[in-house]
Amino acid sequence: MTEKNQLDSTCGISDDELTRRFEESIRIDEGIKRAKGTPVARYDAKEKKAYLLYPDGRIQKVSLGYCAQISSMPKEAFIRYLGANGVSIFHYKDQQEFIEEMNNA
Repeated sequence: MTEKNQLDSTCGISDDELTRRFEESIRIDEGIKRAKGTPVARYDAKEKKAYLLYPDGRIQKVSLGYCAQISSMPKEAFIRYLGANGVSIFHYKDQQEFIEEMNNA
């Protein structure tokens, strides 16, 4: 199903085509980074953590501060941005871990 929005009439491009172009640009960018030997930013949905993936397969976890820095945002503004987009910076394995964290605060 091809969706239309207000910008489609301006651009003359469907959402599906824009998505295809976006995905292709990401694929090309990642290919360039691999060729240069630079890492690619990734997100582990299970762990709920960002990391860098190097061409040799090495993984480096990154901090919230680093993510804010590469986004060219102050850390506080980045945290607000995440919250506004439904991304929590707090992740607990279970209720017990949350209670322990609150007791230690």
